[in-house]
Amino acid sequence: MIDLYGDAPFGRCLHIDVPVNELRIESTLDNVRVVLTPDVIAKYLGYTRPPLSTVNYPLPGGAYIDPAIVNNALYLDIRLYDGHHKSGAFREEYRLLNKAIHVNLFPRGSEHQPRQRGVELLYVFASGEYVFDAALWIFYQVHNFQVESQNSARMPFPCMISKICKSQKVRGPRFAFLEPLKPDPLDTSSVTKSKS
Repeated sequence: MIDLYGDAPFGRCLHIDVPVNELRIESTLDNVRVVLTPDVIAKYLGYTRPPLSTVNYPLPGGAYIDPAIVNNALYLDIRLYDGHHKSGAFREEYRLLNKAIHVNLFPRGSEHQPRQRGVELLYVFASGEYVFDAALWIFYQVHNFQVESQNSARMPFPCMISKICKSQKVRGPRFAFLEPLKPDPLDTSSVTKSKS
């Protein structure tokens, strides 16, 4: 689903006056109060969230893991890191993972020059030390969009947000159906194409 008209887009009507630890975002569209929570996102995804007592990523409030730990894991030679990440300089396993994560979980980031939040996610997936809650991660992406860049046209997960709005009875002909993507398997040719 895509919001075709955009006369009252979700992102511009967000109310984040609720503390982030309450994990709720509200927006009013067409006089309908739309509520977004990690549980709403999980329901949309058909995803069973891990028990909260076991989740250790994302960190509370979306805090960062120590960048020095993350950067040392990503690069064979840390001297290749000059303050800007370049996916072509990552270890081989991180280059492939970068492609999958960029497309699916961090669409606002850059695949070829990922920001610290994107490389942190690579580290989490590769380390095996973290229990990851995808719905909570996506919630923080939407929350951070509103806090950091509300005027940006690059709101994360617009199709998901539009479908959630429709499921919460936002009416009108503004939704168009998009066919689900049919992803190809990631293989070594994907890694070769993604080198910077």
